[in-house]
Amino acid sequence: MYKSDEDKMMSDQNIKWSQSSVIKKEKNPAHDWPTYIEQAKKTGLESPIPYKVIPYKNGIGIKKIEFFKPIKNNSL
Repeated sequence: MYKSDEDKMMSDQNIKWSQSSVIKKEKNPAHDWPTYIEQAKKTGLESPIPYKVIPYKNGIGIKKIEFFKPIKNNSL
């Protein structure tokens, strides 16, 4: 099937390249806006100064970040 060892090596390299391109298609938060926004919401609620993340309607990007006002408790 292969004319020479060089053709076989080229075929093996093509197989490795196609396998590596499949592996790279995993979800990356930097390229997946819904995942990134969910992580930002979770981080905002757990931070020492809590904030709310408001995404754009199309779900791509962050429109606004609102900080929560501190609750004043005068019941002491």
